[in-house]
Amino acid sequence: MKKLLALALMYSLSVFANPIDITCPKLTYKSAPIVNADQYVCHQQYAIAYSWATRDPIYTTEFLTKDHTGNLPRTNDFQVDPVIEPHHSATPNDYKNSKTACGPITSAKRTSSCDQGHMTPDQDFSACDICVHQSFFMSNMVPQNYQNNEIIWKYMEIHIRGYVANNLAGAYIITGPVFYPNATRITIGKNQVWVPDALFKIMIDAKTGKSIAFMMPNSKQDTKALGNFVVSLDDIEKATGLKFDVSLDKKTKADYQAWLLQTK
Repeated sequence: MKKLLALALMYSLSVFANPIDITCPKLTYKSAPIVNADQYVCHQQYAIAYSWATRDPIYTTEFLTKDHTGNLPRTNDFQVDPVIEPHHSATPNDYKNSKTACGPITSAKRTSSCDQGHMTPDQDFSACDICVHQSFFMSNMVPQNYQNNEIIWKYMEIHIRGYVANNLAGAYIITGPVFYPNATRITIGKNQVWVPDALFKIMIDAKTGKSIAFMMPNSKQDTKALGNFVVSLDDIEKATGLKFDVSLDKKTKADYQAWLLQTK
């Protein structure tokens, strides 16, 4: 009987509540995006809905304030998330010599076109030692085109931190990969980590609830083109299967130029 009650409780939680809402509600706007994840993980300043099949996060979510950013350096201590069983995880070795899985290589210094691409970036945690360390867990990584990661994606993240520096209430950030159902599936490494077709990032103002959403191909892009990748939340829902909080405006695309002015 006790086992039946425990199973019933687990089932009810999986159907009626996202575990992130229960265990770390401070990290998401009102309610976490709804998705059928294999595992939900809460770390100190970000949470993950994780897929054992893809060995990627389905999404990460964080609450970012000006106080979370500081001057701590990158640790580059990439490692398996201790909360996720190793046989469900990617490893740093999966990314080594993955060659052109994420696109062409234009630098003689590189042996892989795939970066270990942070979904929630370490610089968002640069005022907290343990938080920087936790940001390098492989559960927070996807195989990301290195020129995307190091150019337009970095540019976008810098502007989000600029926005938060100018808005004391802070912002909620939701980030993740996109896998198109009819695309040829590419994987890397012994653990066959799925390479995303595209990537998305959403910033929600904690005070107003207004959001801006970006979705772009997992390939090299010019920073000047960032405004071309502004989409609606509805576009991301359709591409990913996620369901965002009903209070959010899902149909309207944000005014990129007006948002950009608030990031400087």
